[in-house]
Amino acid sequence: TLRYLDVPVEFLYSPGFDWGRPYVGFGFYGGALVSGKIKNPDGSSQSIKIGGSSTDNFEGTDFGYTFSIGLATKVGFQFGIDYQHGFTKVVPDGVQQTRNSIWGLNLGWIVKL
Repeated sequence: TLRYLDVPVEFLYSPGFDWGRPYVGFGFYGGALVSGKIKNPDGSSQSIKIGGSSTDNFEGTDFGYTFSIGLATKVGFQFGIDYQHGFTKVVPDGVQQTRNSIWGLNLGWIVKL
């Protein structure tokens, strides 16, 4: 279980229609690994080691692209999906090129002030 703090920066296109505003977005994100745990085969768990050396479990930062698509209805209901994929590998000195890949769902209500 890995806990990241991500900051996405997206460019959105959102045309207006009588029934709502669909949107599509593309951009980049930066992330910082805050904490995490590794579950062992025997059921126990241990905290991860964050850093860039070969003795650490995971890199402390992540950077990649993000993509979003969704809809904001006229009554204020908003929903969409997001996808993030990392450019940087997250396992230091790993044999495999392990990168983060995240799908997300968002639901909301838009309040006009």
